[in-house]
Parts: sequence; structure tokens; C-alpha cells
Amino acid sequence: MPQLLKIFPQEIDTFIDLFTGGGDVSANVTANHILANDINTPVIEILQDFQKYSLEDMMKYINGRIEEFDLSKTNEEGYLKYRALYNTAGSGYDTPLDLFTITRFSFNQIIRFNNKMEFNAAFGKNRSSYNDNMRNNTIAFHPRIQDVNFNSMDFRKFDISSFGEKDFLYADPPYLIANADYNNGKTAKLSWNNFDEEQLYKYLDKTNKNNLKFALSNFIKYKDKVNNIIEDWANDNKYNIYQIHSDYSKLTTKAERSIEPTIEVVITNYNINEEK
Repeated sequence: MPQLLKIFPQEIDTFIDLFTGGGDVSANVTANHILANDINTPVIEILQDFQKYSLEDMMKYINGRIEEFDLSKTNEEGYLKYRALYNTAGSGYDTPLDLFTITRFSFNQIIRFNNKMEFNAAFGKNRSSYNDNMRNNTIAFHPRIQDVNFNSMDFRKFDISSFGEKDFLYADPPYLIANADYNNGKTAKLSWNNFDEEQLYKYLDKTNKNNLKFALSNFIKYKDKVNNIIEDWANDNKYNIYQIHSDYSKLTTKAERSIEPTIEVVITNYNINEEK
């Protein structure tokens, strides 16, 4: 986050978080107005529930569910019972805040659905829990998103025609050469492929023509894969490429790490030195 904020413009009227995910960037950026969008509706609904509940009521709800199902790093039975109730419409356990709570105990805290839109993430035995650090993060995060305007739509439908040079768009899409479930359609029927990647480039080119500043995060290299089209696109349009330090060692094997390091970049249509 500190690396990103150094690249972002210093003064922003409206900040547009086109692929907001868990909302971390929107929670940390400084702007007069913040619009956060993501096609993954269940995630957006969680963030909207964070706005719906007071911090006290939200933490009471989460802690109550944890106590009710005796959720822990080792109680798989409680986790599976809770997951089944969440997947039962009208059970009273099928709310966005329930989804947030149960994913604290899923494998790597992932949010994953099958084609029937049933939450199917495995239990995070001996690794996932709602620990004190995560609780503190939730408490710190809650007030930071109260004024964020959340939307859920395909990025191609997000209209940028009314925004201009005082506004700023940040795109952190699924990384084309990564191995996440959303690359292959395993998460809530979502997928990301070469067509989507090229559509995003066209969208950002249109953003540039509208005199709207943008920044795009992505991989140029990950494990043994290289995203050649993004570097060619950036160079052809004379966009700026800034490499940032990132550590994905937990997601790679020792053999994969020995190939070559990951290259993660932020691509902008403005020079960061001119923004200082």
C-alpha cells in the first residue's frame, strides 16, 4: 500500500476503484469522493454490510456466530455445519456478514463458490482463524469505508464519461498469468482471459483520451509465465511502467521461486515525478 500511494496523484477529487476486491485500497486512499466497484457481488455485499452495521453491532454479530459454532482452527465439524446453513436460503445464516465470518476459517480465508453459487471453500485446518490481529484489522477498517460508494458491475459497464483530470481511476484486475480461481471461472462463475485483458486495455485507452489519470497493477512475470501483451501495450502507448516490490513466496514452491523472481508493476498514463 505505501508503494501504491507514492505512485497515486497527490490530490484526487473522485477516486474510482474499478476492481476493489476487499476494499483495501479504497480504505487507504485520500480523496474527496470514493467509488468502489467489483463484479464479485458477494464481496461487495459484505462491504455494504460493514456500512449497515455499527462497529459494536457488527463485532457482536461476528463473535456470536463464532461462539455458536465453536469455530476454531481445528473444529471442522462446526465449520461445515455453518457452511451448510449459509448455503440454505432463508436459514437466517445466509447473510453477507455470515459469509465474512465463515471465511475467516476457510482455507486461506478464500471466498469461493461453485456454479450453483454455493460457498464451497474447504476448512482451513490448523491455519485459518479470526485471530486478534484480524479482529484489530476489522475494527480499523470499518470506519474507513463508511463514506465509500460501492457498486457491483462488469468494468466495461462502468461509465467514466463524466470524470476528468481531477479524478483518478485505479485498476487492480485479476492477473492474467496468475493461478487464482477467478482466472478459470471457479469463483462465482467469474473468469478472466485474454479477451478480458485486451478489453481492459481498450477501456484504459479510452480513460486516457478522457484526460482521466489511471494506474493499473499487474504481473509482467509470474513463476514461468510472462505477460507479453501488457508490456507491448504500455510501450506502444508511451505509458509509464513502475516496478514494485511484492512477495508471493507463500504461493509458490521453492522450485518455482528459483526460476526467476516475480515482476509486478504499476502502469500509469502520467509521470509520477510531475505529480509531486
